Amino acid sequence: MNSLVVRITLVSTVVLAVAAAPVSTQKGRKAPRAQLIITSATVLTDPVLEKNFLVITGFNFASEAPLVTLGLVPVAVVSAGATGITADVTGVAPGSHLLTVSRGPSTTDVGVFEVMIGAVDPPGPTGNDGEDGAGYTLLSDGEEP
Repeated sequence: MNSLVVRITLVSTVVLAVAAAPVSTQKGRKAPRAQLIITSATVLTDPVLEKNFLVITGFNFASEAPLVTLGLVPVAVVSAGATGITADVTGVAPGSHLLTVSRGPSTTDVGVFEVMIGAVDPPGPTGNDGEDGAGYTLLSDGEEP
Protein backbone atom coordinates (compact mmCIF):
# COMPACT_ATOMS: atom_id res chain seq x y z
CA MET A 1 0.00 0.00 0.00
CA ASN A 2 2.81 2.44 0.79
CA SER A 3 4.39 2.05 -2.67
CA LEU A 4 1.07 2.99 -4.29
CA VAL A 5 0.88 6.22 -2.29
CA VAL A 6 4.45 7.13 -3.26
CA ARG A 7 3.75 6.57 -6.96
CA ILE A 8 0.63 8.77 -6.89
CA THR A 9 2.53 11.54 -5.12
CA LEU A 10 5.33 11.47 -7.69
CA VAL A 11 2.90 11.56 -10.61
CA SER A 12 0.99 14.53 -9.19
CA THR A 13 4.25 16.41 -8.52
CA VAL A 14 5.44 15.90 -12.09
CA VAL A 15 2.10 17.01 -13.53
CA LEU A 16 2.11 20.19 -11.41
CA ALA A 17 5.70 20.97 -12.39
CA VAL A 18 4.89 20.73 -16.11
CA ALA A 19 1.70 22.80 -15.79
CA ALA A 20 3.50 25.54 -13.83
CA ALA A 21 6.56 25.65 -16.11
CA PRO A 22 7.12 29.05 -17.78
CA VAL A 23 6.48 29.34 -21.50
CA SER A 24 10.22 29.66 -22.17
CA THR A 25 10.80 26.04 -21.09
CA GLN A 26 7.89 24.53 -23.00
CA LYS A 27 8.93 23.04 -26.34
CA GLY A 28 11.75 25.57 -26.94
CA ARG A 29 9.48 28.66 -26.90
CA LYS A 30 10.76 31.93 -25.53
CA ALA A 31 8.68 34.05 -23.19
CA PRO A 32 7.95 37.50 -24.65
CA ARG A 33 9.92 40.35 -23.16
CA ALA A 34 8.10 42.90 -21.03
CA GLN A 35 6.57 45.85 -22.90
CA LEU A 36 8.95 48.79 -23.38
CA ILE A 37 7.32 51.86 -21.80
CA ILE A 38 8.39 55.52 -22.07
CA THR A 39 7.18 57.59 -19.09
CA SER A 40 8.89 60.94 -19.79
CA ALA A 41 11.24 62.76 -22.14
CA THR A 42 12.96 66.00 -21.17
CA VAL A 43 15.36 68.18 -23.15
CA LEU A 44 18.32 69.49 -21.15
CA THR A 45 20.81 72.05 -22.46
CA ASP A 46 24.49 71.90 -21.55
CA PRO A 47 25.77 75.50 -21.91
CA VAL A 48 29.41 74.43 -21.58
CA LEU A 49 29.26 71.83 -24.37
CA GLU A 50 26.60 73.84 -26.25
CA LYS A 51 24.58 70.66 -26.76
CA ASN A 52 21.00 69.56 -26.16
CA PHE A 53 20.34 66.17 -24.62
CA LEU A 54 17.08 64.27 -24.53
CA VAL A 55 16.72 62.36 -21.24
CA ILE A 56 14.21 59.52 -21.68
CA THR A 57 12.90 57.59 -18.69
CA GLY A 58 10.74 54.50 -18.55
CA PHE A 59 10.86 50.75 -18.10
CA ASN A 60 12.29 47.71 -19.86
CA PHE A 61 14.56 49.61 -22.27
CA ALA A 62 17.50 47.15 -22.35
CA SER A 63 21.07 47.20 -21.20
CA GLU A 64 22.44 47.63 -24.73
CA ALA A 65 21.84 50.85 -26.67
CA PRO A 66 18.41 50.82 -28.36
CA LEU A 67 17.51 52.63 -31.58
CA VAL A 68 16.15 56.10 -30.77
CA THR A 69 14.46 58.21 -33.45
CA LEU A 70 12.70 61.57 -33.62
CA GLY A 71 10.26 61.34 -36.48
CA LEU A 72 12.12 58.96 -38.76
CA VAL A 73 15.57 60.41 -38.00
CA PRO A 74 17.90 58.40 -35.73
CA VAL A 75 19.62 60.32 -32.93
CA ALA A 76 22.93 59.45 -31.24
CA VAL A 77 22.51 57.53 -27.96
CA VAL A 78 25.01 58.81 -25.39
CA SER A 79 24.10 56.38 -22.60
CA ALA A 80 21.50 53.68 -22.06
CA GLY A 81 20.23 51.51 -19.23
CA ALA A 82 17.12 49.51 -18.29
CA THR A 83 15.21 52.61 -17.10
CA GLY A 84 16.93 55.55 -18.79
CA ILE A 85 18.43 56.74 -22.07
CA THR A 86 20.30 59.93 -22.91
CA ALA A 87 20.48 60.99 -26.56
CA ASP A 88 22.16 63.96 -28.25
CA VAL A 89 19.49 66.06 -29.99
CA THR A 90 21.70 69.04 -30.84
CA GLY A 91 20.63 70.39 -34.21
CA VAL A 92 17.14 68.86 -34.14
CA ALA A 93 14.58 71.39 -35.40
CA PRO A 94 12.28 72.91 -32.77
CA GLY A 95 8.75 71.55 -32.67
CA SER A 96 6.74 68.49 -31.81
CA HIS A 97 8.42 65.16 -32.64
CA LEU A 98 7.35 61.53 -32.36
CA LEU A 99 9.98 59.84 -30.17
CA THR A 100 10.46 56.12 -30.83
CA VAL A 101 12.63 53.80 -28.75
CA SER A 102 13.16 50.33 -30.21
CA ARG A 103 15.12 47.42 -28.75
CA GLY A 104 13.98 44.77 -31.25
CA PRO A 105 11.42 43.68 -33.88
CA SER A 106 8.50 42.72 -31.62
CA THR A 107 5.64 45.10 -30.81
CA THR A 108 6.62 44.79 -27.13
CA ASP A 109 10.11 46.04 -28.08
CA VAL A 110 8.90 49.49 -29.21
CA GLY A 111 7.73 52.52 -27.22
CA VAL A 112 6.51 55.87 -28.58
CA PHE A 113 6.12 59.29 -26.98
CA GLU A 114 5.47 62.81 -28.25
CA VAL A 115 8.19 65.28 -27.29
CA MET A 116 8.45 69.06 -27.75
CA ILE A 117 11.87 70.45 -28.57
CA GLY A 118 12.55 74.18 -28.48
CA ALA A 119 10.02 76.98 -28.11
CA VAL A 120 6.43 75.87 -27.67
CA ASP A 121 4.82 78.84 -29.49
CA PRO A 122 6.19 81.76 -31.48
CA PRO A 123 6.07 85.13 -29.71
CA GLY A 124 2.80 87.02 -30.07
CA PRO A 125 2.33 90.38 -31.79
CA THR A 126 3.40 93.59 -30.09
CA GLY A 127 0.57 95.30 -28.21
CA ASN A 128 -0.78 98.85 -28.59
CA ASP A 129 0.91 101.78 -26.89
CA GLY A 130 -2.18 102.60 -24.79
CA GLU A 131 -2.37 101.81 -21.09
CA ASP A 132 -3.78 98.31 -20.69
CA GLY A 133 -5.67 98.76 -23.97
CA ALA A 134 -7.66 101.68 -22.52
CA GLY A 135 -9.53 103.77 -25.09
CA TYR A 136 -9.97 100.99 -27.62
CA THR A 137 -13.28 99.37 -28.46
CA LEU A 138 -13.31 96.21 -30.53
CA LEU A 139 -16.10 95.59 -33.00
CA SER A 140 -17.68 92.14 -33.27
CA ASP A 141 -15.28 91.21 -36.10
CA GLY A 142 -12.23 92.13 -33.97
CA GLU A 143 -11.51 95.40 -35.85
CA GLU A 144 -10.89 98.70 -34.11
CA PRO A 145 -13.39 101.53 -34.90
